[in-house]
Amino acid sequence: MKLGILLIHELLIQHNSSAYDPSDTETDANLVFPLDRFRELEKKGMIGSLNRRHFSFMGSISLPRPLIKRTAPEVANLLKNDEVDVAFLTPV
Repeated sequence: MKLGILLIHELLIQHNSSAYDPSDTETDANLVFPLDRFRELEKKGMIGSLNRRHFSFMGSISLPRPLIKRTAPEVANLLKNDEVDVAFLTPV
């Protein structure tokens, strides 16, 4: 896995669904991935430090079994190994 600094304006939203309008996220990706807002809270000392990596899952998952059986437990283990205390989930 390649790690680096994530710039919120570099996010690409590829959720294709007639039930989802991504136009607002093109203006402000923090609506779906509020990393900049959390960095601001961290800088102000309102929260502790952010984890060095972040995860995102596609909203419309037509075959959830691999996510439930493999991906979610893998991510949970990574967060546990990183000693993360709190995870923030943003439903879109």
